[in-house]
This record gives sequence, C-alpha cells and structure tokens, in this order.
Amino acid sequence: MLHGRVARRTRRALATALLLSAVALAVTDGAVAEPVGTPTVVATRTVPSGETLESADLRVVRFPEDLRPDGAVEDPAKLVGGTVSGSVASGETITTTRLLSHASARAGTVTVPIRLADAGVAQLLEPGTEVDVITLGNDSEQGRELADDVTVLTVADDPADTTSPAGGDGGPLVLLGVSADTATRLAAAALHQPVTVTLS
Repeated sequence: MLHGRVARRTRRALATALLLSAVALAVTDGAVAEPVGTPTVVATRTVPSGETLESADLRVVRFPEDLRPDGAVEDPAKLVGGTVSGSVASGETITTTRLLSHASARAGTVTVPIRLADAGVAQLLEPGTEVDVITLGNDSEQGRELADDVTVLTVADDPADTTSPAGGDGGPLVLLGVSADTATRLAAAALHQPVTVTLS
C-alpha cells in the first residue's frame, strides 16, 4: 500500500513537471515568433507623380529601426488621400516628404501635372508660386491663356531628357492646384501643344 502511494505521488510529480515544461516551451515559442522590426508603409505598385494614394496602394512591412528613412510612417491611414510629389516605385517606403502638403492647395482644387515647353522655367518655380498658364501658339495662332492665378504645389525633377516639349517625355513635372473644370481643360491642352507659365 505504501508502495502504491509513492507511485501515485511520483506520477503526479511527473505530470506537473511535464505541464510546466509545456508552458515554458509555449512562452519560448511565442518570444521567437514575435515579429522583428518597426512597421513601415511601402507602396504596393508604382505610383505616378501627382497621383492620389488609396488604401490599395499601401501595405505594411517591418524594417529595422536603423534602416527606416526619416519621415516613414507606421499607419497607412496617415497617407491615404495624399498626393505624391514624384513617382514612387513598387515596394518603396513612402515618407511624409514625398507627399504634397494638403495646406499648400486651396480648398476645392485638384492636382494636375504638366510639363513646360521650356524646362528652365520650371526650375524658377517653387511651392506656393502663383502663375498663369498659357499656350505658346504657332505661326498661325497666337498663344492663349488656359488658367490664371493657379498655385504651384511642387516641381518634381525628372532625370529624363529635359529638351522634350510639353506633353512629351522628360523635363521637370510641375504640379498645379486648379479647379476641376480647369484641370480637365489644362491637362487636355498640355497633351497636344506646348505650354508655359508666367508669374501672376
């Protein structure tokens, strides 16, 4: 009978030891599985300059803290609705410095990107500058004003050929804040004829 009690106590002690071991292993496994790095928002696709970000354009990955660029954010909601000032590659970290300031555009305006016939003029512009947009015309047609008193939101440098005319490839991209109806007219005109700006 004594032998039986000893055996039961031994079994209970063994069961307790196994339970404690299982708990310890669970805790250890949880620690190993803990994600490493800081949540960081990156682009899910290539986003063209001047385009507004949507939730589908963004995802969260983890970066070592010392590799995260300045201005990186953890929450995609902070970037949704922002307009990128330059093209963003798929997988690239989207920092706050890559977005146009919402405060720089007037209420009720939209963003329209154009390239100027003379890339040198674009280099004279900076965010907040008020400009008039005009066509250059040709020998048989005088230039005409397409928009007046519009705000330059930013000028995005383009490494491509800066000698191409407006509507073509290359040259700095000038992002303007204009009304919706003006944006349609301006974008259509800039695709088919050279345009430039004058300071208001």
